[in-house]
Amino acid sequence: MSEFLSKTLAPEIFWTALAAAGTLAAVLIALFSSTISAWKKNIRIAKLIEAELLGNMQIIRKMRSRESRKRPNGMVVPAVQNNDALRGYIDLRLWHELRYQLAASNPSKYQEY
Repeated sequence: MSEFLSKTLAPEIFWTALAAAGTLAAVLIALFSSTISAWKKNIRIAKLIEAELLGNMQIIRKMRSRESRKRPNGMVVPAVQNNDALRGYIDLRLWHELRYQLAASNPSKYQEY
């Protein structure tokens, strides 16, 4: 065992092995960095869209009723007009902006939404 360690720690072998390990790490990073960054981007896009949809659902839950409701700006809306009043407060800007990126990168997640 001591002979193995003494030969392994010899400068010419040690630096060659360290260079080979460094080269292997660089190649692995180059191969997988784009895949990992695309995966992280897809997760961020999905979280943004989900947050937007959850915010819209909260607005819909507050305003859908058989009773008159107050809009976020304070106006009272009769029950018959609730659906029309909702249109102005539903925000789908992120969905309209990011849906094609999500469809191109993750079609199954796009189909869920």
